[in-house]
Amino acid sequence: MRRMQTNRISLNKDLDVLKAKSRRALHEVDMANIDLRMAQGRRKIASAQAEKAKQGTLGIDYIPPAPEL
Repeated sequence: MRRMQTNRISLNKDLDVLKAKSRRALHEVDMANIDLRMAQGRRKIASAQAEKAKQGTLGIDYIPPAPEL
């Protein structure tokens, strides 16, 4: 009986360690997904700015042409 209790305590400790590791891993995956979404957003903005720069329409000095009436 004593040996079974010792074995159960040991298994519970192992389970607690595995739970903590899996929680940590899931947190890292969540953080990586957030980083990925942020990087995708930055890339989208950077691509739009690169296109404007190619056309010469990027920056505070740009004066848009007057609309034709």
